[in-house]
Amino acid sequence: MDLQISVFLLFVLFTTGESIDCYECASVTDSCADQKVRTCPESYSCFSSTSRTELGGVLNITKTKVKGCILSYGCLPGYTNFNSLNVSFVCCDTNLCNAKDVSEPAVNSNSLIPNAMQCYTCYGQNCSTTIMSCSGNEDHCITVTDNVGGLPFTTQGCASKAVCDTALSYRGRSICCSGNLCNGAKSETLNLLFLCFSLISFILML
Repeated sequence: MDLQISVFLLFVLFTTGESIDCYECASVTDSCADQKVRTCPESYSCFSSTSRTELGGVLNITKTKVKGCILSYGCLPGYTNFNSLNVSFVCCDTNLCNAKDVSEPAVNSNSLIPNAMQCYTCYGQNCSTTIMSCSGNEDHCITVTDNVGGLPFTTQGCASKAVCDTALSYRGRSICCSGNLCNGAKSETLNLLFLCFSLISFILML
């Protein structure tokens, strides 16, 4: 569980430069009360995200809120489900526009109701792949691959069409598909959803 939370935190806190001011925080509580202002490089936007981990269908085992800077072309707004890790992500392009925390889906909202879609889910290096049921408007499967410290890192799960449309415009390789279990173990794709996960790791190492 800690590894899943961990992987969400690594990339935002390492950006430097000038251009747009954004709030920055990383919190494992319900809010970013101690958020600070950070000046981001050119071509960056502000973002705010909330992630939730679940275990055995129990909600809110761990909840993490993160804000900061992100490359404008790398933003994946929307709600993405990677089995026990769920991420809500919002981007904006004006100074200090990420002041508000992103809300996680309500326990009884449609976004938590399973649908007929199934995808392979996986995160890690040479990780084993299992099957998960998608929920709400998650009607696509997605796979994320990147190199972390020179080693391959893979993430697979469910995503909405909006998330997939944005992912496909991001630099690097990306694959989103709409058939049941279409993101088989050998599928390859993008890097940003890994960046989403990467943030949480930093918090647990502080």
